Amino acid sequence: MKILLLGGVGLMGPAVARDLLKGSVVDHVVVGDIAKDKLEQLEKKVKNKKLSTDVVDVRDQDWLISYIKKEQFDCVINSLPHAFSVSSIEAGIKAGVNVVDLAFEPPQLEMDTAAKKAGVTVVPACGMDPGITNVLTGIGVSMLDKAEEIHIIAGGIPDKPYPPLNHKILFRLESLWMEYIEPSLAIRNGKKVHLETLSEVETAEFPGVGTLEAAITPTLASMPYTLKGVKEMDCKCPRWPGHYDKIKAFIKCGLLDADPVKIGETKIVPRDFLSALLSPVMELGEGKDITVIRVMVSGKKEGKDTFIQFDITDWYDKKENITSVARTTGYPASIVAQMIGRGEITEKGVLFPEQVITPELFGIFNAELAKRNIMIQETITTTHEL
Repeated sequence: MKILLLGGVGLMGPAVARDLLKGSVVDHVVVGDIAKDKLEQLEKKVKNKKLSTDVVDVRDQDWLISYIKKEQFDCVINSLPHAFSVSSIEAGIKAGVNVVDLAFEPPQLEMDTAAKKAGVTVVPACGMDPGITNVLTGIGVSMLDKAEEIHIIAGGIPDKPYPPLNHKILFRLESLWMEYIEPSLAIRNGKKVHLETLSEVETAEFPGVGTLEAAITPTLASMPYTLKGVKEMDCKCPRWPGHYDKIKAFIKCGLLDADPVKIGETKIVPRDFLSALLSPVMELGEGKDITVIRVMVSGKKEGKDTFIQFDITDWYDKKENITSVARTTGYPASIVAQMIGRGEITEKGVLFPEQVITPELFGIFNAELAKRNIMIQETITTTHEL
């Protein structure tokens, strides 16, 4: 199996590359990126005969299609900024190759016909949240006769509340800002609604971690479209207490606005200015990180009220020197790509994680996570109706 990993020198890509190289079904991994110096650094650091790098500019879609065809890749994995997700998936479909993408963008919902016509499998939103959360939600729904409510808390946090914002950057700062300001799709009373992002703050206790705050964020991705008949559905992101109050103050003061403001004779974008100031302050540096995932699905099973909860707590990998967020975001994409390569996933079209990892395939997916020491804890509670 020959795989092209696009955007492989960012914060998530190297984890995907390293995991792929361990796979027995993987013969060759080409990491493609526009940053030549970082590609060279990756090759020197990894030193694996199955790994090579190439300068790839995904902004030139026609060239990318030709490149994929010429090199005869079996699968493309996109670890790219969200802005390049849709065009890169389109390139993969036009080149007739399977695609796994870490990001979710709404236009992916409209690409199923093209993918089926091309005879390829496309799995977007295949990271942690969305990604693992989608899989666990889909499995929870399949365990019930009727699912009624879905509530998710998932995300990465530093190992302690570092000042000044009680947080550190675990992926691109620009992506973090978007998570705080984009509209948040949810389900209320069986209908799709947009909730105020960072609203409905609640506290939640996570064993081994402590008390965290969770607020509404726009990470449900495809699930409001693929999981039908649910009365309530939302997703919240966990943070150390106090962080969201600070971010809300930034938003209220206009510091996350994208429209330029004039200061003297100069125009600046407040969000860019804030990012420039905070990037060095919020780097993880020598710090470690934690991922917490809690998926709660409730409904009816054989006439009983049934509550299903899945929990994952994952920690920075000291041995491999890989952040927990990189592990939980990157490894699902690697696992799914290899399942395609082994012929375990054969269905064609655009399939989101809650669709592609069926109950029949969940055992394989779960076992692959466990091999990487990402452990799922399941709790089921039932009550008889009176």
